[in-house]
Amino acid sequence: MIFLRVFALLCLLVLSGCFEMQQDIIVGDDGTTKFNVELSIDAALIGMAQKGKPDSFCSADDPKNMPKDLTFSAERSMEKGDIVCLIKVHGPTASVLGAFSGGKLLPMPNDQKPDGMQMNFEENGNEKRIEITVFPTAKKDGDENPMEAMFIGATSGRFISWNVTAPRIIETSGKLSEDGKTASFSLPVATLLTIKDETFSFYVSFSDQKPGLWGRIKSILD
Repeated sequence: MIFLRVFALLCLLVLSGCFEMQQDIIVGDDGTTKFNVELSIDAALIGMAQKGKPDSFCSADDPKNMPKDLTFSAERSMEKGDIVCLIKVHGPTASVLGAFSGGKLLPMPNDQKPDGMQMNFEENGNEKRIEITVFPTAKKDGDENPMEAMFIGATSGRFISWNVTAPRIIETSGKLSEDGKTASFSLPVATLLTIKDETFSFYVSFSDQKPGLWGRIKSILD
């Protein structure tokens, strides 16, 4: 699937630090979900990652393995020296989140241990749970040298971040918005490159059903 190819490219560029990503998961009360991913990568690095092959980053080709009940679009633009890829997926909530769940965000070849990001989705009646795990960056020869310091310096102002919006957020380890409907989590890219022995995680439990009368009263009292 195209969004898997995009994230695979992200794996190749992670050590450069010259990327950032934002994911917005918008769960509706009509049983559908929008999953938007905006990935920005330094344009100078795209050619290096493609290794002489045609530039297919953020191609608008129709994904062959996309579940039939999902719609997909990919838009490519330029912004301040970055190539920006905006991917939008929309469809039934279980199908959308299931398509990204279980390690499919950054699939690893030959069942290797993940070296990137993984999302898991669980559903128990009206309560649903998303957990996103960011695994340590693999240590490589040449770590802690001047070249790595240069890469880390290039990450200034760059983040990977997530926003999950739902009719009702039940619990989250992230930051909850004032209206109680959006859970957010953000990591500086520099953190991922400098802290190489820590796994970061973020979870949110939510319902795609609007709160009843008592739930609305409780939210006001809280």
